[in-house]
Amino acid sequence: LRTAPPVLPHVSLFGKERVHGGDTLTDVERLARDEWEVRFTAQRILADHLRFEPHDETAGQPSFDRDTSNAFWRDIDLDLSHSSLTEFSLRNCQVRKGTFHGTIFVGGANFERTMFSGDANFGASTFLGDGHFRGATFDDYAGFVETRFYGHAQPGAPTTSDRAWCRRATFARDNRGEVGMADFSRA
Repeated sequence: LRTAPPVLPHVSLFGKERVHGGDTLTDVERLARDEWEVRFTAQRILADHLRFEPHDETAGQPSFDRDTSNAFWRDIDLDLSHSSLTEFSLRNCQVRKGTFHGTIFVGGANFERTMFSGDANFGASTFLGDGHFRGATFDDYAGFVETRFYGHAQPGAPTTSDRAWCRRATFARDNRGEVGMADFSRA
């Protein structure tokens, strides 16, 4: 006779469910929640200090006329290589150099109207959700070599650089069997 393997109750990351022996996971859950909150807060602080205010919202042109003594961090080189970022957004931000080599973007990643005045390296990174780059500008190298997109990739990004690379980028099928799409019409 074959016996079925024991059925373990579902464990919720933030719930109060129990696993074998009645042990609760409240300490583990609390640590996971606290780590997520710290990561999300750090991401928000970065975006808050890198965001520029558009002078004319319809034109999408940046304005640096406001008082930037404490708010805007000018000429930042941002290196988040090999990190794991959740629902990451640098929408309307300016970065001199952005390095995201090997980074895993969980959920959506929003780089709409982000200005990269130096290199932008997304090589070997993974987008587990949609990657939004509409209106982003790349003034120097823009690298997406061996980048994997598991959601929709929306580059549509104008660039003044002649050094934009998308070699061996992968656009995978989603759970419905649909191929992720990319629009390089303005790249």
